[in-house]
Amino acid sequence: MKAIKKLFGKRTKSGFTLVEMIISVALLAILLGGMTIVVAPILESFKDEKQSITASNVSNCVQEYVTRSLRNASQILVVSNASYDDTGSATVTAVTDQMLTYLNKKNSDPTNKTHDIGCISLRYVNGQYILCEEPVKPGATTGSSVLTGNSNTAALQGKVYSDSLYDDLYMNVKFEPAMLTVTDPVTGATTVTQGKDVLKTTIQAYTDKDRKAMVFNGSGISELRQIKVQLRAGAKDANYYIKFLDLGGADDTHKDIYIFYVNRLLKGVK
Repeated sequence: MKAIKKLFGKRTKSGFTLVEMIISVALLAILLGGMTIVVAPILESFKDEKQSITASNVSNCVQEYVTRSLRNASQILVVSNASYDDTGSATVTAVTDQMLTYLNKKNSDPTNKTHDIGCISLRYVNGQYILCEEPVKPGATTGSSVLTGNSNTAALQGKVYSDSLYDDLYMNVKFEPAMLTVTDPVTGATTVTQGKDVLKTTIQAYTDKDRKAMVFNGSGISELRQIKVQLRAGAKDANYYIKFLDLGGADDTHKDIYIFYVNRLLKGVK
């Protein structure tokens, strides 16, 4: 018994040998390496899925906001590849003047204001498109800009959503005519025409400013209810329309998107 106690006593005092320590560290390294190989793809997949879901949510928010804002609009002008200063150019005001003329005609009775003019913008700031509401001056004179604020892109006051919504995502946003395929019920022949009362929105999301790592690509159609109703009722296209204007800006200071619209106020409906 004493011999056994003596043997264990010596073993306890001696500890691990150098060889045992090296083998233990090597086995631990192999185990951790194997765990990393298994866990890393799972974590990366989770990150990609989170970014994709966030991008989808941002896209839905933008699409929903634009759709709700334009639902009762009778005249719409989409200006792309522009800057804030471009909103006072002769090209843009040629159309906004038409909006103002229509607006003044509809609001000829000062006691019954039925229409208003508004503008949604997607301002290109530091590689991101920020959704904003632009202050508008309904009484603008012919040939002048109808926008009155938000000119400082470094501190936009009309942001619809907090910057945190974008979660370091870089979006590409494009508004364009929705092309519709119409089939003749008699001949079966099909023709492709531009929809007069629909707006197509395409949004792409990237995780890098250079827009190389795409995590989301989606598009949707917004039905312009007021224009649809008026056109079906036989109204003139000149009074109810959606138009697209590309100013061709090539640098980062000319990538804003502005959507001008004349909106029917529900309180003015009799």
